[in-house]
Amino acid sequence: KPANPLPMGLAAFAGTAFVLSCSNANCLDLSIPNIAAPMSYFFGGFVLGLAGLLAFFQGDTYTSSVFVPFAAFWMSWAAINTESFGVLSAYSNDSEQLGNALGFYLLSWAILCLFLWICTFKGRVDFFLLIGMVFLLFLVLSIANFTGSANVTKAGGVIGIIVAAMAWYIMYTELATTDNSYINI
Repeated sequence: KPANPLPMGLAAFAGTAFVLSCSNANCLDLSIPNIAAPMSYFFGGFVLGLAGLLAFFQGDTYTSSVFVPFAAFWMSWAAINTESFGVLSAYSNDSEQLGNALGFYLLSWAILCLFLWICTFKGRVDFFLLIGMVFLLFLVLSIANFTGSANVTKAGGVIGIIVAAMAWYIMYTELATTDNSYINI
């Protein structure tokens, strides 16, 4: 029987979201998000994408339709924040245009999450809550970029930390069994 890729994908999503969200929330005065770029390529991008492909080959259309696009999000976010791609430097003379470009970028992900969220209405409550919060996260960060508001960015960071905690919780519930853990939920 093949392994369930859900815990691996949730771990990759949660860990990467947590690191970036700590930067967005300005935790411990962390305001430079570059530490999240390598994690986004390898954990959020590669591992989450691998989990999505495994789900695809197991016939789990919904999980693969969540994990593979989110892997693409993490890799594209990392590319935006990698100097050699030149995305941020292309906007170096116009911060308002950069904010608008990032706002539309994040809004496109919010729209995807809205459709993914609608597909959870008749499913598991934990996924309904998680994907709903991810939709809210992308929407808030989109607004933060359109407005340039540091406070809205911080709010997005706090939402992202909550999202990461929710994803870790679901990961644990999928992974912990009476065979491997004394604590089962």
